Order: sequence, then structure tokens, then C-alpha cells
Amino acid sequence: LFIPVLITSKNEKLIMFNENPIFINWNKNLKDSDLINYITPNEDIEDRIFLEGNLKKIEDYNFEEIIKKYAIEDFIINIIYQKGNNLKVLSKIKLDNNYKIINSNYQNIDLENEESRKNFIYKLKDIYEDDWKEQNIINTSIKLPITISLPSDDIDKVKLFESLMNNIDLVSNFYILFFNNKKTYYKIIYNATPKKLLRTIKNSGLEVERDNKNWNIK
Repeated sequence: LFIPVLITSKNEKLIMFNENPIFINWNKNLKDSDLINYITPNEDIEDRIFLEGNLKKIEDYNFEEIIKKYAIEDFIINIIYQKGNNLKVLSKIKLDNNYKIINSNYQNIDLENEESRKNFIYKLKDIYEDDWKEQNIINTSIKLPITISLPSDDIDKVKLFESLMNNIDLVSNFYILFFNNKKTYYKIIYNATPKKLLRTIKNSGLEVERDNKNWNIK
């Protein structure tokens, strides 16, 4: 979940979502190399009231009222102070249960100019994606074996699971360990913590029961 807050130096005016050029243009001009899928919130009158009521202490505001509407654990809160064409940016980043605050400053950024605005957005995305890469780097020293079973007769789940395993960089190998007419058992070698894999599988829509290193997809 990406929540951009723009505050102008003139009267400390809050520029809300649908008036905010960062919000409006964040998911435009996407690149094939983009790693993070950003979800922007729908503007709500309650959100405006919450933010305007906490404007003086916005850096300490936890945004819980907005975040909880989306049932998403990961978020990036982006608070931009605009003084002319100079921008001060405070980013609160929570990815994979890791929390970080980053301060950055930018000069000669014209948010009304398409090219200038686009380059500024790219710079911010580079910061967030570098943080994501740092947290998701493949650790080849970790070789976590996990056994996962699926119902053999549910072809759609089997196809979804195998497609998912083929597209997770942290899965170094997976193969069928054993199968019968009821269950198919896969062995997975994973180069990170099991919590991360479990979350990825659940986010794909598969329901998982976990018992130490033996997991079962219903």
C-alpha cells in the first residue's frame, strides 16, 4: 500500500490524493523492471479528516485508520514537504515486517512538469526497490528443505503451485517427492526464512496448514 502525502509550504496546505500529482501519476509510466506492485488508497472523506486533523504531527501519525482498510501488511508512507521546487521527503517503509525511515531532499523538481515529475517518481521508486532487494536477496547459505502436500485430484491448485514455485527467485529447487491418488508431495529448497515463503503462498490464494517443515495445502 502506497500512501503519498503532499504538504505545501504555503499555509502548510495538505494536497489530498486525487489532487496530489504524485498520487495521480505514481502508477503511470510503469517499467518492465519494476519489482513492487503499488496499491494506492481510494480517497475517503474520513481519510482527509484524519490527515488534516493530524497535520501538525504528521510525521508521528501511524496511518492505521487508512492502512487497516486494505488488510495489507506492507506499506510505504510518503510525506513530501514542498517549498517551491525543493522537496523534502520522509518515507516510512514496512516491507516483510522490516520497518525503515528514510529522509531525502530534492532540488529543482517541478511537480507540474511531466518529465520532471516522472523522473522524481522514478528516483523514489529506486529507493524503495533497493530496500526491497536488500531484504529479498537470495542467501545461498540458507538451504531450507520444506515438504508441501497438495490434493492430487485438484489440477488447478497443482498448476498454480508449480507456477508459483517456478517464479519465486528464493526457491532454488523443487520436485515431486512422492504421490498417490490422494496427495502429491513436493520437496522445496528455499533460500530464506519459511515465514516469507508461507506469506507468498498465502498471498497467491492457496490455503496452507503448517506443521514445522511439513506443510499441507488444502
